[in-house]
Amino acid sequence: MIRQWKKHAAALVAAATVAGMAQGAAAEKVTLAFPIGITGQYSDFTYGIELGFFAEEGIELEMVSLQGSAVLVPQLINGSIDFGLGNPDVPLLPLAKGEPIPVRFVYNYLRRSVYEYSVKADSAVKTVADLKGKTLGIGALTWGNIPMTKSILKESGVVWQQNIDVVPVGTGPAAWKQLETGKVDVLAFFTSEHEKMRAAGLDIRLLDYPEKYQHLFSSGMMASVSTIEKRPELVAKMGRAMAKMTVACAANRDACARSFWKTFPASKPAPDQEATWIANTKKLLEGNYRSLSFFPDGKPRWGYFRPESWKVHMQVLNEGGVIPTADLDLDKLYTNRFVDEFNKFDSEAVAAKAKASGK
Repeated sequence: MIRQWKKHAAALVAAATVAGMAQGAAAEKVTLAFPIGITGQYSDFTYGIELGFFAEEGIELEMVSLQGSAVLVPQLINGSIDFGLGNPDVPLLPLAKGEPIPVRFVYNYLRRSVYEYSVKADSAVKTVADLKGKTLGIGALTWGNIPMTKSILKESGVVWQQNIDVVPVGTGPAAWKQLETGKVDVLAFFTSEHEKMRAAGLDIRLLDYPEKYQHLFSSGMMASVSTIEKRPELVAKMGRAMAKMTVACAANRDACARSFWKTFPASKPAPDQEATWIANTKKLLEGNYRSLSFFPDGKPRWGYFRPESWKVHMQVLNEGGVIPTADLDLDKLYTNRFVDEFNKFDSEAVAAKAKASGK
């Protein structure tokens, strides 16, 4: 099953750059950069292109894959790209060092932490506290979830590298095998990786994740201060199109997944593998939507950042020794000034359009 998943996963990997052709000659090409490869888990963007939500805002969306935030941020600042996705640490860490960058988060995309802890379904480990004396596998010792993991373990009486062994295992089938064979007792991964494990036939169970950490967003859209000040209407249009695509993909998950092939034709599998590809991609989307649709009060407010989540994140990084203080200027990290504009659309009409688009 792992070998079969690898075959499907390879088909998901998209080319580094693709242009989503908008309708109408007046459309402006707008570049959105991803700090990782663009795969089927981002089908909500390609569905937004297909249904014309970006075109309605006068945007011809170009999706670009860059290798990490270290490459993405300079291009965002110098105007080579218009927007970029990233995690909260992108502007936070430089600010904590007294070196703020002219970049702000403008749209909260993955609204909930995507990090999770998985064990084998029949494991005796039931809670984080049960990890005392066990071995934890993590992708790499440079991963952004390490400070959060240290904090979560500490609150349960488990001390990093003292009464729990921590080993880097990478990702993919070789890493999953370490859990399957018992070389590690738990994996500190993220939603999409766990969905891939399930698709490969691994029977895993997730440990309960402390509620306060669930509220930490995982990925948001950034813009340069220059774009925010000089092109506020573009920020509003981009975010509104993203809000529409999110509602649409939730309404028709099959068509959403299938839209990825239209924007990235090379990702389309052989006809006899299409159903499996769609099923696996839907699982990735379902994992993402646990974060995308995370509104504690049950009232969608697309793009909105909770100040409390930023404060918890800074506290975690400070307690983990990553930053020297948890008292940082939030205005230099994000803005909610465009949220009202993002939400100026008819959700029911968007969902109806998606449902009418077929499978």
